[in-house]
Order: sequence, then C-alpha cells, then structure tokens
Amino acid sequence: MLRDWFRRIKLSHGGFPVQKQFSLTKQCFSDRVSGKDSGQEIQVPHKGSYRLKDCDNRRKWAEQVTSVSLANVGQWWDPKLSQGYTTENLKGNIENPIGLAKIPQGIAGPLLIKGDHVHNEKILCPIATTEGAIVASTSRGAKAITRCGGVTTRVIKRRIQRVPYFGTDCMHQAHKLSHWLMSHFDELKAKAGEVSQHCKLQSLQPWFVGRNLLMEFVYDSADAAGQNAVTVTTWHACNWAKERIAQECPDINIREYYIDTKFSGDKNNIPKNYITGRGIEVQAEAYITESTLKSVFKIDSKKLVKAFNALALSGQRSGSYGINQVVSNTLAAIFTATGQDIACVHESSWSVFEISPEEEIQLTTTGQGYAGMKSEPGIYACLVLPTLLIGTVGGGTYTPTAKESLSMLGCLGKGRIYRFAEIIASFALAMEISALSAIASDQFASAHDRLGRKRPE
Repeated sequence: MLRDWFRRIKLSHGGFPVQKQFSLTKQCFSDRVSGKDSGQEIQVPHKGSYRLKDCDNRRKWAEQVTSVSLANVGQWWDPKLSQGYTTENLKGNIENPIGLAKIPQGIAGPLLIKGDHVHNEKILCPIATTEGAIVASTSRGAKAITRCGGVTTRVIKRRIQRVPYFGTDCMHQAHKLSHWLMSHFDELKAKAGEVSQHCKLQSLQPWFVGRNLLMEFVYDSADAAGQNAVTVTTWHACNWAKERIAQECPDINIREYYIDTKFSGDKNNIPKNYITGRGIEVQAEAYITESTLKSVFKIDSKKLVKAFNALALSGQRSGSYGINQVVSNTLAAIFTATGQDIACVHESSWSVFEISPEEEIQLTTTGQGYAGMKSEPGIYACLVLPTLLIGTVGGGTYTPTAKESLSMLGCLGKGRIYRFAEIIASFALAMEISALSAIASDQFASAHDRLGRKRPE
C-alpha cells in the first residue's frame, strides 16, 4: 500500500525499497519546510479522488510524512446518521480531503423574533465556536429582548455582483463598449441564465477609469450565496459578448479582460458595497425596558447610552465604516454551524449598530385572569447588516451537520434565505446589546476571564 502512495510522489528514486522511498520523501518534505530546496517535487497522493479509501490513504501518507497522528481528523461522519453523505459528496467543497475539523457547537436563545419571514417564533440558534462567552452573552441578550416583546426584523434588498474589467485603447472605445453591452442586456441576461438556475441578471452598471471599463453585473441569486455562480454566469455572458463585439465592432479593441476586479468587493470591505449593498441587507430592532436592563444586564439605560456614545466616538476617530462591536463573532459562529463560506464574515460583518434612550416602552402584561398594558422608559436598539452573504442551498449547506443546523432554524433549502437573514440579524443584535452592556457595567473582562480563557493544565 505504501508503494502505491510513493508511486504518486514525483521523485527520481525509482527502484528503492519502500522504506527508502519514504525516508527520501520525508527528507524532501523537511527540507521544504525548513526553506531548503532539493529540486525534488512532492505530490499529494490520489489527486482528484474522493473515494473513502483514497481519502484515508492520503491522510495516512500525511501522517507518515509529518510524523503526526491525525486520528481525530480521520473520524468521518457516522454512516448511520449522515443519510448517505460520504466523502464522494465533498467534490466542489474541498480538494485532497483527509478528514473533518470538528468545532464545538452550542445553542443560544431562545429569542422571540417577529419578522416578515419569522412569524412570532422563539428560536434556538446553533453556535459553533471555540471562544468562550459567545453563547452565554448571546443568550443573555436574547433573554432581555424576549422579555420585552421580542425583536422585529425586515429584509430590505438583495443583490450580488461581479465586475469584470475591459481595457480598451481610449475613452471613446470604453464608452462605446459600455453602450454596446447595455444595449444587449436581454441577450446577456439570457446567456447568463444558461449556466445557473439560481442567478438572474438584474442590471448592468458601467464605471469608467479613463480608457478602462468596469462593468458591474448585478444579480439576484435566489437561495444561494451566489459568489461562484455569478462568476460563471458573468464569464459565460462576457465570452459571448467578446465574440460578438469582435465581429460587429472592429473599432473597439479589447486589449485586456479580467473576469473580476476589486470593485466587486468579494470577501473584501469596500465602501461602495457598504452603501449600495452586497448579498442581503437586513435590519433588526428591539426595545428593552429599564427594569429588564437592571435585572438582566445589571445596568441602567443612561450608562448604556453613554457607553454606546463612546463606541461611536472611538469608531469615528479610528476611521471605521459602520458601528459595531462583535458582529463578526456572531456571524462566524453561525456561519460555521450552518455551512456558510466563512471567509464572507469579512464583508458580512460591516454593520450599523444603534442604541438610543426611549422615554416610553409599551409592554403587554399578563397575570392571573387578566391582561393589560404597562409603560416604562428604556432603550431602543437597532442593527443593520447591509452586506450579508449567506445561502440555504449550495456550498457547504449540504454537509450533514450544516443540514441539521439549518433544519433546526427552519432554514434548509429553497425559499428560506430571508428567514435565515432575519434570524442572523436578530441574534447579532442580541450579542451586540449584551457585549456593550458588559463593557458599560465593567463585566466584560471578568466574564471573559471566567468563560473565555482556557488555561493550560
């Protein structure tokens, strides 16, 4: 078996015994790690194979070469529980698989959500993380919000874009090229639709830099996050356009063409997307009474508002876009649990968080045989996520644990993307309020010391 592995290692030492081959490979690997270059090339075995046997052999090869046991990594899904999901299903998600990275998962909540797509439901949210205090803090925020009538949510809009680059000879050519593309929108939309069932081209928006054209292709990607899909659809449409332009417009010389640019903001924070949006824009708001602030957070509204003002002021001084504290924590934990593209936390966590005093909050009260209304002061809190990149189909959402987590939220499959967005915004708001309260009441450090530090034994 070892002999099969080493046949796939490009070394010029054929004919040596297996143990000798292994020694040479290990030495070559060690040289590369230490910065030496022996001129020998190592290739990971079973390239392109997703068969369980090949994945296991690939892991054993890595163990031999690195002298490290990967026994925990090598524990695959239980075939009795994975509903037929095997290593063969990983194609399109990862290359050279050798096992699974297992992240602890907890649940936060329950949180009462009243949205357009989550209808007055108490939700438990899966949180996958190795950072202590996240689940506890999120649950604390959820408790306070739920006591005061829940969180209200709304999806504002959805868009996903690719921005290819066309270099021409002069400004006149760039503008003429833009006009041609804009006037052939229907054909471009049809061509894009040939390669994706999810992505529908909605509009084109030209941007000029001298003789260079950045053409923004804006899509609705339905229930998929859509980054990969819009790359393929835009590439297919642009290839068709370039062929037609070469035939019909010889006075337009496309010197350079690139399928994407920094202008799309894929996995990057760019101010343009903060304003125009990318992915889903969703908002969540809640009211919390003075009595609840004191009983749950051990703080009053005046101190909390002052702490928020300090947060906003320091954000302005630092030059940051948006205002938030720990949105990335919440998103990363939910993304990990539900099979999202974790790299999209970078752009998705841009947000606007607000806390302001509220003189009168109306609450329904119930008792033994009666129901009534009461009012008291407190705070108003809101969170806007303008660039939330998520999906309920495609990508990692099909893995067994992600399917279970999405199902737990009622967000697996088609027609669930806006519900998912509302849930994420709601729990992110709960975490923001709780984290800011911890700082304002001087509990932040002690809570992390108690819950978030893993001291060596």
